[in-house]
Amino acid sequence: MALEVLKPTEEELSDKAVSQFYEAFYSCIENAKSPLGDFLFNELQQGEKTIYNKTVRETKIFDGNFLDVVIGAYPSLLKICRDPKKTLAYMQEVVAMEKAKKVDSESIRHLASHTQYIRDINEQNEVIPSKILSTYAEDNIGIYENRFIKSLINRVIVFLDTRLKLMDENLESISADEIRYKNNIKLLEEMKGFKGDDRKARFVCVISLVDENGVFISSRFRREQLIKGEVLFNEDEAYLEAKYQIERYIDWVGQLPEYIDLHVLEVPELINAVLRVYQEYQVPVCIYDKCFDKSIHEQAMKQYEYYQQHNNHFEDMFIKGDYQIKDGLNLLVTHPGFIDYDLSVTSSMIDERLKDYTLVTSTKLKEWLDQEGVEVISFRDLVK
Repeated sequence: MALEVLKPTEEELSDKAVSQFYEAFYSCIENAKSPLGDFLFNELQQGEKTIYNKTVRETKIFDGNFLDVVIGAYPSLLKICRDPKKTLAYMQEVVAMEKAKKVDSESIRHLASHTQYIRDINEQNEVIPSKILSTYAEDNIGIYENRFIKSLINRVIVFLDTRLKLMDENLESISADEIRYKNNIKLLEEMKGFKGDDRKARFVCVISLVDENGVFISSRFRREQLIKGEVLFNEDEAYLEAKYQIERYIDWVGQLPEYIDLHVLEVPELINAVLRVYQEYQVPVCIYDKCFDKSIHEQAMKQYEYYQQHNNHFEDMFIKGDYQIKDGLNLLVTHPGFIDYDLSVTSSMIDERLKDYTLVTSTKLKEWLDQEGVEVISFRDLVK
């Protein structure tokens, strides 16, 4: 197996249990004050070592030629903006006579055709208008040349904004060094004898049981492996995982677990691993048609077939005979529970857990079992 020793980050050490493990592990390696520390230190020295070094350097160079073009054109653009090209635009407007700036022949013709603007005609036959058409000239900068310059400046602004944003987002360069140290050493057989504080070594032993995130590989994937005829487990690794689960249970609860149950993935490697734990710790185990060395008819999960056709009154599975209870020991495997977010994203069994809970807590089912003389017992009763 491959043992990969990488110093954890602070984020990885956020979990208290993992933090304690790393502290103990590195303490063992550095100080070599425990049997496990001596063992690992010696094995690391004797193992087949591989050192991998990866250096990544990224330097980003931005082409600044476009800035030279813009800077070169800036003085000309500034001069045009300060003194744009102009043309005269002649405007005509009917205004009060006293406001008229210029009167020409066009004004006389307009007044002759619009007599309503004549205020009076005096004794000398002089026409006195109240309003008159006045013609005046204004500078006009809205010509084609100026419109072209305006569009050019707008496009340059958009171009520069885009380039500036792109440079800002990609300004940082990458500089990274990665060093990995691998050492191929045989730990499985030698580590079986470690107990007490040294059982923290389980974290470096589980190889084939977990994914890249350290989470057990899902049973859905394992079932796909079964269909393909692939080997699911390494027996020694499965044994160590089961062994250290027992040890962790002892740490937390203060006693051995009452039983070990095994179903779904009943393959020889896993069964043999569990039986080895049973022989070592004498924790009762249920496998196939044996439960604590007592014969049972079967380990059944018949209710899940029933749930596919029924959405309520689950106790009728027993009452109406869909599940036949035989003389002797009958074991119905259930998974009662409530659903939370973590379960919904990690398990393929969701609604079935709620239905199992409804089934095993059914008052009607309890009454029927009493009437039929069926005794519900626990695993404790089998050990007695």
